[in-house]
Amino acid sequence: MSDQQIEDWIEICYGPELSKSCGMQLSELFAQHLSQLQLDEKPFQEWVTPQENVERSSELLEEGGSFPQGNSVPDLANRYLERFRELVAISLEKGQGLHHPRCAGHQVPAVPPLAAWFDAMTSLTNQVQGVYEMGPWSVAVERTVLQAVGEKLGFQAGKFGSLVTSGGSLANLTALLAARQVRFPNVWKAGYHSFSKPPVLVVQQDVHYCINRSVGVIGLGTNQIVSVPLDTDRRMKVSSLDAILADLKEKGVPVLAVVSVAGSTACGAFDPLPEIAKVCRAYGVWLHVDAAHGGGLRFSKRHRGKLQGLELADSVVVDAHKMLFVPAVCAMLFFKDPAHQFVAFDQEAPYLFDPSEPSLAAYDNAVVTMECTKRASAMGLWGVWSIFGEKFFEAIIDHVIAVTSELHQLLQGEADFEVWEPPVCNILLFRYRGSRVDANALEFGDQEQLAIRRQLLETGSGYLTQTNVDGRVYLRVTLMNPMVKTHDLKRLISEIRIAGQRLEMNAIEDW
Repeated sequence: MSDQQIEDWIEICYGPELSKSCGMQLSELFAQHLSQLQLDEKPFQEWVTPQENVERSSELLEEGGSFPQGNSVPDLANRYLERFRELVAISLEKGQGLHHPRCAGHQVPAVPPLAAWFDAMTSLTNQVQGVYEMGPWSVAVERTVLQAVGEKLGFQAGKFGSLVTSGGSLANLTALLAARQVRFPNVWKAGYHSFSKPPVLVVQQDVHYCINRSVGVIGLGTNQIVSVPLDTDRRMKVSSLDAILADLKEKGVPVLAVVSVAGSTACGAFDPLPEIAKVCRAYGVWLHVDAAHGGGLRFSKRHRGKLQGLELADSVVVDAHKMLFVPAVCAMLFFKDPAHQFVAFDQEAPYLFDPSEPSLAAYDNAVVTMECTKRASAMGLWGVWSIFGEKFFEAIIDHVIAVTSELHQLLQGEADFEVWEPPVCNILLFRYRGSRVDANALEFGDQEQLAIRRQLLETGSGYLTQTNVDGRVYLRVTLMNPMVKTHDLKRLISEIRIAGQRLEMNAIEDW
């Protein structure tokens, strides 16, 4: 190829016309995909093994050729448009259909499509946020969203610290780093060598696994985790917390923080935050609340009481990519004391931060987050809020919680199902008991629950997850789709029953 041919080729690839044509194709294909999912015209997913998907993906990658000789510029553009359409169609077909009414597994929402277009704009313009000057508008948008959400959480306007980072795991890690720096200022440079007794982290028993991972990352060691027992609703038992902190104080063991939850991953439990905060204040201990899942309930008049006392915490994590229904990932971390957002990291980078404009440092995200090339993650939330208004979040939150309660009521009326507890939010646990009562009945134990889930997944008829409660496996539904209706819930129950009855028939044949 000549230099001119290469220049022409690059201009095609970067040109606005190809971008426009492909964007229109993407919009059309996604609209068709969304319609089919919402109308239940196809499975939520066409299951294939990881190896098959990798092989297919590799084939498509290898088909990407070098500059095709002998083609005019218009011909090239048309070929690339056809190829783009093919790749998008395959990607939509092979991916998981979160907008399907029976896709109810993990805490990942069916997003309002307009949020995704704002997210796409971030990718197209490649706005990053290490320093303000690299993404001035997206940084401003992020600060606007943080202030608005922080006030909804109950923090005093203009008097709290906040940041956005990539996921709840990283947000929780950042919160614990800040707590460590406040509690033990010398650890960043000197490590834990000066402690006669190593610090501990006191956590709610059902805390997300990322807390254990964070303790390992910060060098404290997972053996230094002290778990607080739960009550019958799987909430932190306040009397046990009090006893544990009293015992640690008497023994002279320093406490890094207490970690509570507001919307546990296992079952959606909300800890009694006012009582926990009172105990933590009495012992002078940092209180961190992982409200990654449940924090969004502050937008709901009907359900915000479940987060009473959230504003008493020293730090709080809320994932907008959970109960605020925006694309992953947009995790928000809030500090009651605004100074604490700057203490997690103690480093200098003269090539990055401009000393001639120190006033901009408060807007340089690399100062407060683990990331330097930080993605602009709040555009989707800001865009949806700016178009539909705050009431939109209340409406969809109330709906998914309402249909979860409805599913609970429907399952209670079915003799072949066992339901754990009434749902607190949009997470529900249950087991399939089986429909037969004669001598050939299958004992539906833990392995059978897992087998039912697997059948639903591989047939594309429904998506559930599983969890363990008191040593038993429960099927777990997390309703994250505001389009789900009563008939969808009934169809989900039917699909679970069909899978269970298939197991029963196979057991009888084997017997």
